[in-house]
Amino acid sequence: MAREDLHFRLRIPQDLKQRIEAHADLNERSMTAEIVSRLYESVNDDSRARIVSADLDRAKKQIAEQEEELTVLRAARENFAEITRQNQEVIRLKDEMISLQEETKQAMRENIATLQKFLLSIFDALDRAAEGDDHGLNRLVDLHKKSPARDDPFLQEVRRTLAEEPPK
Repeated sequence: MAREDLHFRLRIPQDLKQRIEAHADLNERSMTAEIVSRLYESVNDDSRARIVSADLDRAKKQIAEQEEELTVLRAARENFAEITRQNQEVIRLKDEMISLQEETKQAMRENIATLQKFLLSIFDALDRAAEGDDHGLNRLVDLHKKSPARDDPFLQEVRRTLAEEPPK
């Protein structure tokens, strides 16, 4: 220690003085050098403590931000799962609708084929009636009387339309 360093008297308990002397002997330095060394360590430790505390505060802030991001990501994942479920339901309904459309098309094809056969039967009966054979017409009239389609509203409307006088 230089002679121009500050010199002052310090009162400390006897047992503390003995402990400092023991550490000074272990470190092979004077008691003053031991005290100064320890004071520097203490001051440096305070600086390090402030740095560590600031680092800890930054780390806590980052953790809080990451927890918020994680909450947002979890909500997004739940939303994505719900949207995926809804999309799967839409696809299922679309597939069901396509299937129903195909069934309807097939039924319409069958109905058209049946109507074509029926019309051919009517035209054939009319052709025979024109030649004097009304057996085919009588058969069609008997079938018509037994048909449940007689009460069909659409067919009744067609009958009314056909019964009207044609425009002149």
